[in-house]
Amino acid sequence: MADLESLKTTFLQAISGTQLSAYITKTEFVDLTRAMEEKVNNAITDLENKNKVFIENNSNFLAKKIMIGGI
Repeated sequence: MADLESLKTTFLQAISGTQLSAYITKTEFVDLTRAMEEKVNNAITDLENKNKVFIENNSNFLAKKIMIGGI
């Protein structure tokens, strides 16, 4: 997740600090920024959800192993 946040920050800084910013209007920049933030936030949420499922699956697996006496 930190990598995605870093990517978002780097992307926004790159647009702000380059000639690219001269070719887009402020409105377009705001729209691009919002779109990028939304994509990054969606990716973070997706990773968090996958991580929760992974943890739940492992917890259930370990609980079954313990109940069966396999650990």
